[in-house]
Amino acid sequence: MEEWDPSLIQLEETAKTEADVLLFVIGSQTRAIASMIEVAELAADPNSNKRLVVVVQDVPANASLGDEKVGPSQLKDLNRGRAYLAKCLDRHGVPAMSDVATGVRECVRRCKGIARSERRKQRHIL
Repeated sequence: MEEWDPSLIQLEETAKTEADVLLFVIGSQTRAIASMIEVAELAADPNSNKRLVVVVQDVPANASLGDEKVGPSQLKDLNRGRAYLAKCLDRHGVPAMSDVATGVRECVRRCKGIARSERRKQRHIL
């Protein structure tokens, strides 16, 4: 959502619970600390990690986040958090992709696989 506020918590939780695939983008232009914690939690959950697709991008040197120039110390912390997240994902068998296009293609591949599986189930039921 472009403008997120606390009134959307329940809607967001319902959408995540019902989704077949969850795409998280920890982009180069966001701090995304809460999202990184959420992704790590989902990766550690064997009931959720199979539906998880994650894109992790480092914050480049000389970046600005919003109106704030990222200093060297903050840059180091932001990218260290991303590196820790990538290691956590790897430990739980969730690949960390480096670009959004690859992440979206993986979501499409998984959705197609889910659709094929559902069609097979329907044939066996009939």
